[in-house]
This record gives sequence, C-alpha cells and structure tokens, in this order.
Amino acid sequence: MFCANCGKEIAEDSKFCKECGTPAGSTAAPVVSLPIAPPAPQVKVRKDFLDSPGWAKAISIIGFALALVTLSFVWINEMAPFTYGFSALGLILCILAMATRNRNVFSLVGMIMNICIVFIASIQIAVLVNPPSIW
Repeated sequence: MFCANCGKEIAEDSKFCKECGTPAGSTAAPVVSLPIAPPAPQVKVRKDFLDSPGWAKAISIIGFALALVTLSFVWINEMAPFTYGFSALGLILCILAMATRNRNVFSLVGMIMNICIVFIASIQIAVLVNPPSIW
C-alpha cells in the first residue's frame, strides 16, 4: 500500500505513514495539475543606438572638428579657457566614438589632437593665473 499524501510505500499493518505522518486509511485530495502557461513572446531587441555606425561616425567627426576649431585659436592666451573647454568636449566625444565597435580614423586623430590641445591650454591657463615674473 502507498501513502495518499506523499506517495511512499507503507507496510500493510501500519496505521500511519513513516515519512509524513498521514493516517494510512485516509484519502488525500486528488492532485490537480495546473495548465502550463504558454511561453512569453520573444521581444525583438533593436540594435543599440550607441553601436550604430552612423552615430559613431557623426560623433567622431564632431570631435575632430572641435579639435580643428580649437587649434585655430590655441595660440591666443586670452582664449585659453574656451580652448580648454572645447577641446575637452571634443576629447569626450572622440572617446565615446572610440568606445563603440565602429571606430574610425577621425575619432583616433581627433582624440590625439584634443589631448595635445588640452595640455597646451592647461599650460596657458596656469600662466594666466600665475604669470611668470622677470625678476
């Protein structure tokens, strides 16, 4: 004989199940199987915007253009804060373009140019804040 609750085998002369303690002569409620839900519909994931080739190319060209623009007025000491800001923005844009799978030559050259311009502008700002004394 088998237990109506847990399904384990019970000796014929036992009054209770050794596993779960259910009386041997009792009848358990029938097991009802629940219907299985259909699988969830597959969601199509669109291509990530950051990895699209058009976005990476546009952002790298903008970063490169900022490097060219700031290169034109990098030698004007009074423009050093603007030079620093524009080249830092161009550097960030070129780094973002380099982080994608669609990097190109504009992002690499723009990043190198912006790094050099940020360095030059930092020196210019330091000289503006604390001008060197002749004596």
